[in-house]
Amino acid sequence: MKFQRRQLRKLAGCAAAAIILINLSAHGAWCQPQTTKTIKIVVPFPAGGGVDILARLLSEQIRRMQGQTMVVENRPGAGTVIGTEAAARAAPDGSTLLLNTPNFVISPHLRKVNYDPLTGFESICLLANTPQLIVVNSASI
Repeated sequence: MKFQRRQLRKLAGCAAAAIILINLSAHGAWCQPQTTKTIKIVVPFPAGGGVDILARLLSEQIRRMQGQTMVVENRPGAGTVIGTEAAARAAPDGSTLLLNTPNFVISPHLRKVNYDPLTGFESICLLANTPQLIVVNSASI
């Protein structure tokens, strides 16, 4: 499924709106005023990939809507564990976000990690959904 630039902008706008609504809610660290803090989005993938592009679109929308200073930090490696552990070590003040994929919950079953995916993070929103498919050559059946 290939997204067009207009679809990605709409998706990023919706995500930014969801984050702003959460910011205004009465739960979590996002209730604190964010006017002076720089918000860092940790992307555990290399620059230029789909998750990185989504993070950059999201950060641009937040910057426009709230005037917030945004930084996208790519921390690739170890099946997203390096970036996820960096986000887990960050202060729980709402100024560090993590964009991740299903690797987030799969990796702890494959290797020792220094974070708990169930209790170590607070989910904000589902930003994107990508279908996955397994195919085989028809002659092999």
